[in-house]
Amino acid sequence: MTRRRKTEPDIATTLARITYWQGLEPHDEVRVKGKPGQRSRFEFLAFVQNTVSGECFVEVLGGRLGRDGVYQRNIRMFPPERCSPPPKKRRRRRASDPMIAQLSFEDLSSTD
Repeated sequence: MTRRRKTEPDIATTLARITYWQGLEPHDEVRVKGKPGQRSRFEFLAFVQNTVSGECFVEVLGGRLGRDGVYQRNIRMFPPERCSPPPKKRRRRRASDPMIAQLSFEDLSSTD
């Protein structure tokens, strides 16, 4: 009697890829916890969920700085808990004209 082989589900049908996740779009910068920030850079590619096991991963492109001064471009997957968008940089608003900075609100409204 011959044995029946178990058929493995097709990998394309078991993985669901989403290209937008937590405000990130493809090729946005991603911070990975546990990786030194100065020496490695990662770009978001997709949020991947295994529909059979329920596991979730964030697919990123990047790596550490090589000896030749160029960043590696490897596709890697990390758990979502380790990935986050970089903090937004706060820009300081500066007055374009030094005289405007010295004027009060009443002085500005009376010049119109």
